Amino acid sequence: MWVERAGKLEKTGARFTDEHHLRRIINKIVAQVGRRVDESSPMVDARLPDGSRVNAVLPPAVTPRAATHNPQSSPRSGWDLADLVGINSLPLQAKEFS
Repeated sequence: MWVERAGKLEKTGARFTDEHHLRRIINKIVAQVGRRVDESSPMVDARLPDGSRVNAVLPPAVTPRAATHNPQSSPRSGWDLADLVGINSLPLQAKEFS
């Protein structure tokens, strides 16, 4: 499992016990906003009540073997160009287009 802290991805020691455990957690998270993810609807992208975003995809829609879960959060004030360059989302040269 990976988490984003201060704009950087870090590997953690946390693990899901199995595929069923991961899918159950994904559905608990997206159920907060009335969404679900299963074989009939294998992808979900939702904004949670705290403003963070969650994206999940079940196989074989995009991933060949296992479910993926990509929770995302952004600062309440939004991102500015310096923030995006600072977390390596945009190259420094992108400032030339602003």
